[in-house]
Amino acid sequence: LYSPVFDKENNKIIAINTYDGTSNIVVGNSNFSEYEILTNFNDGIQIYSVSIYNDAYLIDAVRNHERDLYLVNSITGELSEFMIKPWDLRDHEYVNGTLIYSDDKTGIYNLYMKNKEK
Repeated sequence: LYSPVFDKENNKIIAINTYDGTSNIVVGNSNFSEYEILTNFNDGIQIYSVSIYNDAYLIDAVRNHERDLYLVNSITGELSEFMIKPWDLRDHEYVNGTLIYSDDKTGIYNLYMKNKEK
């Protein structure tokens, strides 16, 4: 397991597990004595980081080529597109209604901030 995140509101630990070339999200209690594999991906998706985004988990992952941002439903494990671009998006953090992420559209990674209002 890697890239663990503690969900204070729900007293859970969320982490990434990779097996046989595919990453999945694992959710456990606060000491990880009990856990479940939330997602059931089997298509070679590579997840690099996870953060809490409202009632979902925001991940940056590679499905075919570029790294993009996806949402994972925290109950069902269902994956949905969040920000998909023909360049890399990565290293996200969502804090107090503001999303911060890195984007290399110009060939150099820059940080971007996106508020709920925008």
